[in-house]
Amino acid sequence: MKGKFIVLEGIDGAGKGTQMKALKRLLAGKKVEFYKFPDERSIYGRIIKSFLAGKVNMSPREQVMVYLTDMLNKKESIEEELSKGHIVIADRYFTSTIAYQAENKKEEKFVLDIISLLDLPPPNRVIFLDIDPKESFRRKRKRDVLEKDIKFLYKVRDSYMRMMKRGFPCSDWRLIDGNDPVGEITQEILKLI
Repeated sequence: MKGKFIVLEGIDGAGKGTQMKALKRLLAGKKVEFYKFPDERSIYGRIIKSFLAGKVNMSPREQVMVYLTDMLNKKESIEEELSKGHIVIADRYFTSTIAYQAENKKEEKFVLDIISLLDLPPPNRVIFLDIDPKESFRRKRKRDVLEKDIKFLYKVRDSYMRMMKRGFPCSDWRLIDGNDPVGEITQEILKLI
């Protein structure tokens, strides 16, 4: 793999979307490709959107399968970009699926087994924008079905921290304080890219 695969992670409201917009503007014309998961343009992304809006019920395992299938749908294009030596930046990846859908060790093993079977390309670096769930609630007024419980967001944040501590799915995790000014965060991310 010639290119670099970088994933922006964080709980809801951490600033991933804001940073992706800034990066797209600042890196326009460079050999950089951007992805967002879930991809609301794909059939799987539309199913996820319906689930998050509370219109469709799904068990945690069904959620895992739809989220990972959404990523599998982009696997070839990500690998192709990386083989060309491009930088690929994703707003969320399977690290989010682990954090949000695998609340216990049994479910985490299930998610990891599926990821392994799908042979999804691992990121070279994960940039984690860290905020307290209370800040998430302050920033984000409209909440989906997974975001309504602040205790759940604390569990999600803890799951990200465990992955970072374990060095999974890559050993290169970088933590950025999501409370810093937006422009400073952007500059810090650019340095890491």
